[in-house]
Amino acid sequence: GFIQTHLNKPVSISLGKAYPNPFNPSTSFSLDVVSSGYISVKIFNIAGEIVDIIHEGNLNQGMYNMAWNGNDVSSGIYFLQVMSAEKVSTQKLMLVK
Repeated sequence: GFIQTHLNKPVSISLGKAYPNPFNPSTSFSLDVVSSGYISVKIFNIAGEIVDIIHEGNLNQGMYNMAWNGNDVSSGIYFLQVMSAEKVSTQKLMLVK
């Protein structure tokens, strides 16, 4: 007979929930980098345009606390996108002024 096994590939990033959300004027979130590498953290508007780049470059393994200040943009829905070589995580943010 055969024995079925599962190999769980380590996830390179884990994005924590932004708090507060809805927010005014800033929100923060945690980012757990499980395996070091290139990480991109961007904010997009509802039209898919980049509004802000929070981080773009290599990060070492570890836990990072990051924040986004929406002072320079209007009220509305935005998307936080964190991207690594293995995974993309997206979270909806609501800025209420």
